[in-house]
Amino acid sequence: MKPIAGVLLLFAAPFAAGSTSVADVAGPGRPALVSVVNPTEITPARLSAALFLETNRVRRAHGCQPLRPLPELAAAADDQATYMALTLHAVHESGFYRQRTVVDRVQRRGLKPAAVAENVASQPALRDGQPADCSSIAASLVEAWMNSPGHRANLLNREFTHVGCAARLAPGFGHIEYVFGAQVFSKILPPELNL
Repeated sequence: MKPIAGVLLLFAAPFAAGSTSVADVAGPGRPALVSVVNPTEITPARLSAALFLETNRVRRAHGCQPLRPLPELAAAADDQATYMALTLHAVHESGFYRQRTVVDRVQRRGLKPAAVAENVASQPALRDGQPADCSSIAASLVEAWMNSPGHRANLLNREFTHVGCAARLAPGFGHIEYVFGAQVFSKILPPELNL
């Protein structure tokens, strides 16, 4: 695990088979960091929605069926986005109890999918050196995932039926806020087969 060094960090992991808020990562006694993002415009909920829309836009552009949203997958993605924002590391493993792997996180949310995959990344909350909006942040994350073979394979996998997306902001290095994004993909079996 390497800390952010001012570049986009990408990780992809395919696997077979309570949302926490990041209120103040700086904490008491640490200097206040200058935010480049207006917090009234960029929220985790808006970022997550933009990431979901951009994911399906790209899938459609590549001839794939759009993925359906699933709150349990979004919660699993948010678990990891939150962990990454708290630790300032883009990683697949988590130190949170019962959340070490994406499979753990999905099962913790009550699902037993046939297959699971996860994309995670971090990047500065800037676009071309300027403060970004939710759509441009989502487009930048998805574009980076599409430029990486493992992430692209997860994003365009035709076997997956559902996705959960999440993104969190955290003060990072150099007085710049960073975005930590996560996508959790799955193939959900019909209830009678999801034993």
